[in-house]
Amino acid sequence: MKLINFFSIILLLVSIDLYCSNITLRQFGAKADGKADDTWALKRAMIFAQTNHIDIDGEGLKYYVSGNLDLKLSYFSLKNCNFVTSNDYKNQFTLKVDCNQISMSHITFDGGRNTYKDQIEEWEDFSKENNIKSIYPTPGDVFYFVALDENANIDVNNVSMRNVHASSCITVITYGSVNFETMYFENISNKTFHVYHSINEGKYQNGKTYVSNIKSKDVGIIPDRILYKNQIVQNQNLNAMPQASFNFIVSFGEYYLKNAEVMNYGSTGVTSDRNKFFQADYIKISNFSNRTFSNNPSGAIWLEATKKATIKRVDINIQNRDLRDLQFDSSAFALYGVDSEVIIDSLTIKGKYINKGFRGSFEGINKINIKKIMIDGEYKQASALFAMMPNTQIQTQIIIDEMVLNSGVTEFYGIEKVEINSILGVTGKETINFKLPYTLNGREDYSIKANNLPNIYKSQVIKNLKLPFNSKTKNKIKILN
Repeated sequence: MKLINFFSIILLLVSIDLYCSNITLRQFGAKADGKADDTWALKRAMIFAQTNHIDIDGEGLKYYVSGNLDLKLSYFSLKNCNFVTSNDYKNQFTLKVDCNQISMSHITFDGGRNTYKDQIEEWEDFSKENNIKSIYPTPGDVFYFVALDENANIDVNNVSMRNVHASSCITVITYGSVNFETMYFENISNKTFHVYHSINEGKYQNGKTYVSNIKSKDVGIIPDRILYKNQIVQNQNLNAMPQASFNFIVSFGEYYLKNAEVMNYGSTGVTSDRNKFFQADYIKISNFSNRTFSNNPSGAIWLEATKKATIKRVDINIQNRDLRDLQFDSSAFALYGVDSEVIIDSLTIKGKYINKGFRGSFEGINKINIKKIMIDGEYKQASALFAMMPNTQIQTQIIIDEMVLNSGVTEFYGIEKVEINSILGVTGKETINFKLPYTLNGREDYSIKANNLPNIYKSQVIKNLKLPFNSKTKNKIKILN
């Protein structure tokens, strides 16, 4: 009987090799009932399929997978699979693939967070930010892809991942190209995806990531209770915070993003992390949850030392966050420029329960052009703040074509050149502060061509501030204390 079974398997594999461009998991012994463990069938199919670049077709069925798979392949293509995993977080499924040709399409993954898993989530110390300990999920990444060839290609489309407590849903480390299209994430404890185009913090970087038609909801929300340092801790008593609960983040290389929506984010919604180039068109981010907070500090959009960026059609609406978020420099839009050139066109910000609407912090030589910006809301510190970092060279210029403010203060601190073509205050209480920490001996150049603000404030050392005379509002320049 065993001999017959052996020869039947051999004949099956030969027939697959000769006549099929696709194989199915059931051909390799998967039960596909969502109950029996099909991990071993998936592994055998992946190993077999790489030889002649055969696609694995899950036939739209449900597969139970668990434990860790770690494979080095020449080819990996998986489609039409619905995955569920272990009730135990310690045996939760993780798939690590070292391969330069990777494709996943029409995949769903339900990790069971707050649904079929009734365990208390475990978190551990990760780092420290702003003198507060940062925490990170104990379970590792669900999908982890390594593709270090510069011709590598990772294509992921029509993927939905829900109810996942893990370091990330998808992590990619590559010098090649990544394409993420039509993806949805919901109820994720930490990260949806993170792409790294460097393995040595940018000393060498290469690769491009394209992301389009992507949505997420409730990423970075910590449950009522977690297991932390072997103790059950209530959310409100937690003295540590999530630092890396990112939605859509790419580190280094080039990052192209189109049509992205985020609802309720922990640390950030969209993050351009030290990219050589970042281009985005249509981003919508909203936060209505009072359970989101971070010591990162948080930002709906965060540009971290990106060299060149072009961003247009951005809508940010933050109406609620946990009050712990106010302990740190939370912002709706956070721009940290280091020798950066940034163009922002059509940015709308509405906010509450955060410190700033727009925050720009700069080192080195920066050129910032904001075509159109509208800021509305109530902010603890400022509607907008543009400031040079301490002990850095003052060589940053900011050009704002059109700015609409509905209450609040906009401040420029230590910036060498500011040119505002038009600024409109809605309530009549809006103000602008120009501050210099020390004299530039007249090298500063500030100008506002059209505005309706009754009062504009400046440091006493500022010599060059040009304003048009407005007979209705009678702009007055006042000296700051």
